[in-house]
Amino acid sequence: MIDKALLNIVNKVHNLPTLPQVVESVMSMVEDPNASAVQLAEVISKDQALMAKVLRVVNSAYTGMPKEITTLKQATVILGLNTIKNLVLSASIFDTFGKGDVNNRFDRVKFWEHSIGTA
Repeated sequence: MIDKALLNIVNKVHNLPTLPQVVESVMSMVEDPNASAVQLAEVISKDQALMAKVLRVVNSAYTGMPKEITTLKQATVILGLNTIKNLVLSASIFDTFGKGDVNNRFDRVKFWEHSIGTA
């Protein structure tokens, strides 16, 4: 039997946000063994905010690059497909659920902790 509280929440959901087309394309491409870093960079470059986030990550202390990386192709090769996939998906989720009104019950901190705990 379905919990009444859960059913009540589900009934209040009028629409769930969808992932942007760029994110869907990136997700498909990283699963395609024939996709190249150049193709992936072309798709990511269609979203300026996403492109900036990828370049910010590749140029952070995380990668320890001796010089600044300025192209998405370089960033994609350095970070690798899995990191790009995770970065794109995470950025999209936080952008999508970060919007909304004050009644938005999505707790980003708890989501992040859960994601780390189950990874």
